[in-house]
Amino acid sequence: MDNKDKLRIEFERYFEQVKKEQQMIAEKYPPNPPNDVCYHALMSGILIENSFGPKVQDYIPFFYH
Repeated sequence: MDNKDKLRIEFERYFEQVKKEQQMIAEKYPPNPPNDVCYHALMSGILIENSFGPKVQDYIPFFYH
């Protein structure tokens, strides 16, 4: 077995390990919270558009506690 074959085998083992780790992370922390596992989400911003001419009494409660 030459060095090229050894490197190929080593890379395959490495990528298999990375794939397993990514699967474990995806199972523990599924994407797109909130979901069954995670009830919290991080919001990085909110865009509020008022071109429709709302009045002071017009509101929709977005965040419930």
